[in-house]
Amino acid sequence: MKFRKCRLDEALELAGRDPAHAVDQALEQRILGSFSRQAELDALDILATGCIGAIGAALDVLLVAVPKDVTYLGLHQHKGSELTGLFKSWVVPSANALAAVARVPFDAVGGDPKVPGMFPGNHRFMTLGHDPLLGLAVGVHDILRNGRTAIGNDGRLRFDETSGETAHGLGAAIVLELLHLLSDVGTKAGLPPPLMSAAGLLRVGSFGTNERTVADLARYMYVQGYDLLHFTTTCSVPSGMRLLLGAYVLARRHVDTIYDQGWCGRARASGTMLSHPSFEAMLFLADSVACAANAGKIALYQGNPSAFNYGQWLALIQSAYTFASNQLERPTEVLIDRASANEESLRQRWMHIAHALGIDENPFLAAFTRDPRDL
Repeated sequence: MKFRKCRLDEALELAGRDPAHAVDQALEQRILGSFSRQAELDALDILATGCIGAIGAALDVLLVAVPKDVTYLGLHQHKGSELTGLFKSWVVPSANALAAVARVPFDAVGGDPKVPGMFPGNHRFMTLGHDPLLGLAVGVHDILRNGRTAIGNDGRLRFDETSGETAHGLGAAIVLELLHLLSDVGTKAGLPPPLMSAAGLLRVGSFGTNERTVADLARYMYVQGYDLLHFTTTCSVPSGMRLLLGAYVLARRHVDTIYDQGWCGRARASGTMLSHPSFEAMLFLADSVACAANAGKIALYQGNPSAFNYGQWLALIQSAYTFASNQLERPTEVLIDRASANEESLRQRWMHIAHALGIDENPFLAAFTRDPRDL
């Protein structure tokens, strides 16, 4: 990625040069291929990206906040998220009709031997079958084996045989797992966010006055209402940032012809705006700003782990991976996309010239597509 000057600065510099030299240099940059794909961002791109990242930070504080009203450490009053509160205003009882049908063995809280630290309020976090992603594998395994895979507060992964409904066949087990997850998602305790249950294995670190580990913080967050519905609230920040960034790019390309030409010249032969190198770079920068602000938000909330924006940090990991993989593309792919972009640019220019001259079709392209027997 490299930063370039604003289009106005470039125009002022070109005005003082030899016009023929400027045209030759522009053509050379457009036509010649290279073995790397760079995202060229000018000052306006950087400004827009920074503003969108700041808007994401504001949404994180004002909209996401923490899952619910809480007195953290018995001293600090933190107001909960209005959006999460709206989601949780439609609560269904745990003993609903679907739950009665989709009974699974890993839903057992007691049993012998007991899982250390498990009680009804956190058993969905500590049993991997309730994880929206891990449950599709671990939960199905537990149903087929009539048992429960859990992680105790000692950080140990364990499997215990329990009593419950069993499924005959893999297909029936998958259906039963999906129905059970659906029966729990709208209850008061809800389901844990995706992959968050695995944090119970991370008995590392010493955070806060109580010197909690990562596993302790994750369990505390779930008990305090950090469930799948609040995770959906956190995802509103990266989603909104992507909508704003897409709107900026579309508006900029519409009003700035030179910017649009440069954008098309760096595009991939096959792909959407989301896969454009410049968009990937701006998205990575915006996510970085929002995540840095989220770290400040946690400090603002006196270290309350529930202020952690899980959805935004996952978005940063995704955008960082996409940006890094873009830098490692094979030279062949870069050259093919560059040639395709140049071909499309030349085709559009010839169509414009043909339209201005009143010609129905491009005579040069027609010569290549004409049947040789007609020549």
